[in-house]
Parts: sequence; C-alpha cells; structure tokens
Amino acid sequence: MKIKKYILGIGGHIGSGKTTAGNFFEKLGAYFIDADDVVEGLYQKGEDGYRKILSFFGEEYLTSSGELNRKKLAKAVFGDPKKLRILHDLVHPLVTSKIQRMVDKSNEQYIVVEATYFEKKHLQSLVDAILWIDCPKNVLFERLHKDRKLERALFEKILRIQIKPSVIDFAVDNSGSKKDFEQSLRLVWDKIRKG
Repeated sequence: MKIKKYILGIGGHIGSGKTTAGNFFEKLGAYFIDADDVVEGLYQKGEDGYRKILSFFGEEYLTSSGELNRKKLAKAVFGDPKKLRILHDLVHPLVTSKIQRMVDKSNEQYIVVEATYFEKKHLQSLVDAILWIDCPKNVLFERLHKDRKLERALFEKILRIQIKPSVIDFAVDNSGSKKDFEQSLRLVWDKIRKG
C-alpha cells in the first residue's frame, strides 16, 4: 500500500532560520528538500535553468568560464521588479517540477521543503501546509551582517521582494535562543504527526 505523504513548506525572510528548521525536521525523520539547492542545480552549465536564463538575459550574465554569474544576475533582478518577475516565470516551474520528482521518489512519509517563494501556481500547490518563521527585521539584519557580511541596502532590497505566502498554517518565532526555536518547531511537528 502506498503511503500518504505529508509535505510541509518552510518559509521566512532571509536569515530567519529556514535551513535550521529543515535540518531539525530532518533529524526527526523528515525528508528535507532545500529549494536553493534545487535552483543551484538548475543554474549549472547546460541545465534547463541555465539555458532559459541565457536565452532571455543573454551572455552578459555569464562569467569568462561560461558559468552563470549569479551575483550579476541577482544585482540586476533585485533592482528591477520586471526582470525579477521574468526570472521567476522562467525558473519557478522548473523548480516545482524537480521538487515534485524528488517527492515522488522519496520513501519518507513526511517531507519538508524550504523555499523563499510559495506561489499559488508553483510550490504552494505541492505542499499540504506552510510554516512561516517570524523574526524581527533588526534581528535578521544583525545576523546577516555578522554571518554573511550583508550590507543594509541589499538587505532592504531582498526583504522587499520576499513576500509572505497568502496562506500560512503554522508560525513560529525565531528571535530568541536556538533551544526556544527548536521547542516551537517540535510543537509544530507533534501537531502534524497527530494529524
């Protein structure tokens, strides 16, 4: 008999702790999929995402070795909502279908998908519920500036385009200690397991 899979989407702004949450659920037995890793794969030379971006944005977004210049691409799209929309329209369907294939291949009952965007016609359509990780803006910036040396101007631009999903089923706060965060995640996990 085929098991009914339960897919939890993990959303939150940059630096909120999505990966920490995904790793925590993985330790509890869930299959963890990081959409950033999927995108990374699609952006490799010759892959579908690479080809689509190259055909639309052009060779000026390649490095001298022919790889995708992600920094240059990020700078261009973060400053131009129209270009960002185009990039999303090119890449999101590829990401969604790749994640769907990963889910189909998995033997785990519980699957968690960490992503920045849960759009209705793409990733949101795959998941059973969405967990949103809340964190005050000043805490986010402090973490990102310390850990990734992120500048304030870029942080503000990224934050503006990271839109909260229209439907959120669970919300946890991650402005305190790791222990507090993990306790909140454990409560969500217990609720999901109880059905």
